[in-house]
Amino acid sequence: YWFAMDPTRESANAIPLARVVISELMYHQPSVSTNATDNTLDEYIELFNATPASVNFFNTNGVWRIDGGVKYLFPTNLTLASGQCLLVVNFDPTNAPVLAAFRTLYGLTNESAIILGPYAGKLNNATDRVALERPQAPDVSGDPLAWVMVDEVIYSDQTPWPTGADGTGASLQRLSALGSGNDPSNWRVAAPAAGHFVVVPPLVSIQAIGTGLESSGAFRVRFEGVAGVDWILQASTNLVEWSSLATNPILNGLIDFVDDQATNYSLRFYRVREDR
Repeated sequence: YWFAMDPTRESANAIPLARVVISELMYHQPSVSTNATDNTLDEYIELFNATPASVNFFNTNGVWRIDGGVKYLFPTNLTLASGQCLLVVNFDPTNAPVLAAFRTLYGLTNESAIILGPYAGKLNNATDRVALERPQAPDVSGDPLAWVMVDEVIYSDQTPWPTGADGTGASLQRLSALGSGNDPSNWRVAAPAAGHFVVVPPLVSIQAIGTGLESSGAFRVRFEGVAGVDWILQASTNLVEWSSLATNPILNGLIDFVDDQATNYSLRFYRVREDR
């Protein structure tokens, strides 16, 4: 997977930059009697601002958009606050009865929740691409706008993706805002949490987000986890016998460890686990 990050010439890659991410997808709700074929009115795409500052969904070249299986242009002058979510839906939110039914279904009691729509098309019930993109001026004046991908998810109802969100009433929910949206292991199936980015740890509460070699030959590993959890970094040359390299509490969610002894081995494996 590829990430936008600060340049780190001649050194290990930096931690991925926080950004606005696609945090939840309700792509296949169970059918209802009023729309037995496909219940598209209850679909939604949730976005979450994982940065420490407000983000404008516009620039001098125009407004951001959602592209892929569905298409949507965000309204002019839209700003998403740090830690805030918004929902993009498949109906016009000015339709009061439909909006009220949607709010009731998902328990959206906060009247200030941002609900936008409708997007064109529908989320495919099996697999689809959903991309958040911002406009960029073309290299040659007069050419069409270029579009820069902010985040992307290409989901599926088949393994290795979680399969329990296909017509069950559950949604796909992202585990880490820093991890890739295209990594199936960065998603889980859970009861809908529309309008709320639920911070839920992976099964081991620790997730690698980057590795690399230093110019000295030392090996660097970066990972994130839940604050307050102790982690143990271990190494092995045969995947059978493991030795502990470090044990530390996770303080700010991000860990950066450099193994200066890596140059002493022709082959070395690493694993991280919780100290319980």
